[in-house]
Amino acid sequence: MLIEGDLSYAGISVVSVMSAGIGAFIGAYLKKKGENLATKEDFRELKAQTADLKQATKEIEAKIDDQVWNKQRQWEMKRDALFATVQALGVWENALSTFALFYGILGTPPDDISPQWQDKKMEATKALDEGMEPFFRARSIASLVAAQETIDELNKMAKLFGDCSSQIIKDGNAKMYSDFRSRFMPSGERVLKAIRRDLGIEK
Repeated sequence: MLIEGDLSYAGISVVSVMSAGIGAFIGAYLKKKGENLATKEDFRELKAQTADLKQATKEIEAKIDDQVWNKQRQWEMKRDALFATVQALGVWENALSTFALFYGILGTPPDDISPQWQDKKMEATKALDEGMEPFFRARSIASLVAAQETIDELNKMAKLFGDCSSQIIKDGNAKMYSDFRSRFMPSGERVLKAIRRDLGIEK
């Protein structure tokens, strides 16, 4: 039979066991709870980092898009400016050929220059001036975006045109145009080659 002391001892043992079990359970619960809390904190931190990464990625993509767009836009500006300059060269050459034609038809000025001859000369000279003016405007714009090599070749072509018109006026002879004409094509080809290199266009 259990005596009173034994009962007390047994009760204490049961309580101790229960306390230990409860303590272990609470410990495990708190540990699990702590792990869950840590996991939630990690998740929140990871979520925040992911959001930051997405934002940084968007900013980088936007910056790259801007750079690509700006580069493309600059190329288009260069292309348009150079095309306009080449077209203006064509206008100038047409005006120059018309100017030469004037001297070819009327010939050298007579000793006694008639008002009619003088008027025709003024008309031809005005047409020549109007023909060269678009080139110089276009070249000014092209010089802002084009390579120096391209501008140099354009200047050489312009000098040929200018020398041709000056020589025609000086000699009063349309034959000078034919002499210079043979030099226009090689110079024009050098202009086109420089433009192709400038724009990165294969032949």
